[in-house]
Amino acid sequence: MISKKANIKAILFDSGRVLNQPRTGHWFISPRFFEYVDNKKYNAINNKKIKSAFNKAGKYINARNLIQTKEDEYTHFK
Repeated sequence: MISKKANIKAILFDSGRVLNQPRTGHWFISPRFFEYVDNKKYNAINNKKIKSAFNKAGKYINARNLIQTKEDEYTHFK
């Protein structure tokens, strides 16, 4: 009988919150975010509406359990 541990290729330790927190502080607002979104228009939107939109987008992307390619990821993210 083969041990389940025999299939383990590596163990990853994340002690610096690298995997569960983006280094910029926000998953969707990356350093290049405002190259695509007008900063003045974005800042004119009510914060509750922004939060609601990001929550809606997060629910959408989290409902997609199988994204196999970078192209699929981009399509769903967009």
